[in-house]
Amino acid sequence: MHIAPIPDDHRGAYRRNDSQRGPKFAVPVADIIAALRQNRGADWQVILPSRCPAWAGQIVLPPDYLTEVYRHVRAAGGLCIADEVQVGFGRLGTHFWGFDMQQ
Repeated sequence: MHIAPIPDDHRGAYRRNDSQRGPKFAVPVADIIAALRQNRGADWQVILPSRCPAWAGQIVLPPDYLTEVYRHVRAAGGLCIADEVQVGFGRLGTHFWGFDMQQ
């Protein structure tokens, strides 16, 4: 199991005034994927938090974070799993699923 840092643009390495914070927060995920790809033949998937990870204090993911993470995962032939248990299923107003907020 590999865990990427929480893309917290309030307290994290990249702040809300950085328009590229989403893609920057996705770099550690790309690095993990590169390490996994070195182990050829291994099955893997990426489980990503919903658009507002409740386990971290309702952090709203930065713009383009999931888009970039999904791009890295799919380019490597991986499977993306969006966890919508806490904030999905119509709880976000304009979007039924949280990941739709970044599509």
